[in-house]
Amino acid sequence: MKNSIHLLSVFSIFTLSSCSEEVEREFLVFNESKFQSEKKLWEENKPNSYSFQQNYFASTGPVDEYVKVLNGVAIFNDTNTMQIGSIDKIFSKVLSDIEQAKKQKDARQITVEIQYNPTYHYPEKIDFSTSYNEPIAGGFWYNLEIKDFELIQ
Repeated sequence: MKNSIHLLSVFSIFTLSSCSEEVEREFLVFNESKFQSEKKLWEENKPNSYSFQQNYFASTGPVDEYVKVLNGVAIFNDTNTMQIGSIDKIFSKVLSDIEQAKKQKDARQITVEIQYNPTYHYPEKIDFSTSYNEPIAGGFWYNLEIKDFELIQ
């Protein structure tokens, strides 16, 4: 009985001490295989001419932009906006932003959540964020949404 009580108390101490430790987070939370497969499907079937409304929001504020891609070349409605451009450039932006965030010395976690269009496989919605070991005003994050995607004949 004495051994059972001793074992129970040791187990309880071990359990409590392990619960108090911070759970180690995965540094990059991103479904890269899904991203690559959707990107490949987009590239295999991408239209040469299309249009969409792009809504971008980050610490710098919102940007709404209408983009028309004709024969693979993006045309913008306003020269003062962010001008990411074509869907191909959006795919490239995600990968570039992940690499940039990885280089930030204070970065603790990079999270990229993407919803894909089931027909054309482009990113319909992207939530990108980086959390830091020390609080950083603004930080590195953005939300990008693609709406009103239409093929141009």
